[in-house]
Amino acid sequence: MEGFKAFWRENILRVISLILGLCIWALISGLSNSPLVPGPRRVFTTLVAAFHSEGIPNSPTDALGISLLKAFVPMLVGYFLAIISGAFLGIMMGINRTLERLLDPFVNALYVAPISALVPVMIFWFGLGFTARVVVIYLFAVFVIIVNTLQGVKHTPNDFVELARSFGASRFYIIRHVVIPNAIPYIMVGLRLGIGRAMRGVVISELIIAITGIGIIVSNYNAFFRIDGLLAVAMAVMIIGILLAGLVQWLENLIAPWKKKEAAFQE
Repeated sequence: MEGFKAFWRENILRVISLILGLCIWALISGLSNSPLVPGPRRVFTTLVAAFHSEGIPNSPTDALGISLLKAFVPMLVGYFLAIISGAFLGIMMGINRTLERLLDPFVNALYVAPISALVPVMIFWFGLGFTARVVVIYLFAVFVIIVNTLQGVKHTPNDFVELARSFGASRFYIIRHVVIPNAIPYIMVGLRLGIGRAMRGVVISELIIAITGIGIIVSNYNAFFRIDGLLAVAMAVMIIGILLAGLVQWLENLIAPWKKKEAAFQE
């Protein structure tokens, strides 16, 4: 019972803000009275129908739900590879100054680069199949994980390191028991940001690389000026992204519970 009360207190403002946002959206739609500004009710109805492949112009073979599942297979593969390689490179760059100096220009350049502009290059290199989509999603997600992991390692308090050394701890022991635990919250922030970037990679890869599934659904809605359909697909992708981000937040609380306690001073 206490857990439920704590959960409700923590999320009540989120629920209120969501309801308020939907009310404002419905008000704007009602005042505009235009098919170009559909209200939340119409978008939700279209979303439900799209999951049954109903109401989609030139209805594709797969309904929206099946298309989302197919699209998120390369997303999960690319995102998993980004987690493994991004966290590893970030840690290695943080503990090795020479490696950081070698890789930092490339990491920063690709971090700020418009990955969408590189999609045609990926098509030339990897074709139009599964591999190209995985690579695009990987490139969208990996660099933000590297940057956040690197910052977490570099922000390890010197007092902790010196204290461990004073007890004769080896370099490997310090990295494993001091540096990495301190970097975990930074890594988890990188994972949450990486999910958002990976979701963009999913949509772009579906639209440009493989005009199937989500890509063809969006193209059909766009061809018939179905704004409600476009918003419905965007809403479905956002809901999945929010759920994945919440999963990462839950993992962070599980792996690094002390960070949640440190934020107790917030009112």
